[in-house]
Amino acid sequence: IGPHLAPGATVTDVGSVKQAVVAAVAPHLPEGVDFIPGHPMAGTEYSGPRSGFATLFVNRWWLLTPGPEVDRAAVDRLTRLLVGMGAKVNEMTPDHHDQVVAVVSHAPHLIAYTMVGVADHLAHFRPQPRPAGALAAGPMIRPQPRPAGALAAGPMIRPQPRPAALAVQTAQSAAARPSLRPMPRPDFDLKAVALMPAPQKPAASLKGALCQRPGLSGKVLPPIKARNKGCNVADPVLLSEISGVKLVPPATVDCEEARALSTWVATGLQPAFGGKIVRLNVVDSYAGRPRNNVPGKPVSVHGLGQAIDIAGFMTSDGRTYTVADNYGPEIKAAQKAGCGIFRTT
Repeated sequence: IGPHLAPGATVTDVGSVKQAVVAAVAPHLPEGVDFIPGHPMAGTEYSGPRSGFATLFVNRWWLLTPGPEVDRAAVDRLTRLLVGMGAKVNEMTPDHHDQVVAVVSHAPHLIAYTMVGVADHLAHFRPQPRPAGALAAGPMIRPQPRPAGALAAGPMIRPQPRPAALAVQTAQSAAARPSLRPMPRPDFDLKAVALMPAPQKPAASLKGALCQRPGLSGKVLPPIKARNKGCNVADPVLLSEISGVKLVPPATVDCEEARALSTWVATGLQPAFGGKIVRLNVVDSYAGRPRNNVPGKPVSVHGLGQAIDIAGFMTSDGRTYTVADNYGPEIKAAQKAGCGIFRTT
């Protein structure tokens, strides 16, 4: 289809592996076309168009694995389309996707198919009965007696001593043989598998993308080690923009919060305001303090870099919506969309 794609087109797929698809498809797409690999984690034991139904993707995860070169606006458009079908969208790298899906989907399917195949074979297997009287009709085989004195007359067989060279070689082999040790844990977090599809927490940047998420702008900060007990952030960033939406002032958050904000802006905030949001008015982000600033309380999520307070929004036509004065359908819809993306909204 490459020659028939116009610049600005977006191509996606629904395969269950991603690295092989990227390698096979990407080289054949013309410049200006964005390829966003996808994997809907939905379906039944049936296949084909007649097996579809209207709620197939409702509350099901749809994983996207866009590369850092993909236009973020294209990812946002595709995300809005998938959310419109009821899906929950998350992003991860192709290699991490394949590792996770191999554990939670492909390996269990392989085991299940094997067990079903064995059961089917056993269901059709019947031992063949022995013909009636066959044992009685056949000649009875009896052990032949050893000739008298044969054992005494024959040479006595003694075990030969093991050559010294063989013993040395065996000892050397034993010394060289590695001891049995537990296999190292795979290089992906099994907790991430259990909480599928949350991606493994990456480094603060990858191939130029802040927090491994194209569309995020800002800068990586050094790890925060606060004097207040527990108020530490391992991978803080100063986030200034999310897919064209500016944060004023920039917010200090960790990468997990930055990626959650990116998902919320694309799938909740922009759809609620018709795609017109250009600015978030931030009043608080990282702050090394207890919950609600009450001494003795547990550390606030602000102290972990996992919270941001937004007082209002500005749209492309210059209108400002504040939570205090304009808490209407748009802000309510945006807040509701944050459920499941953030711990609290």
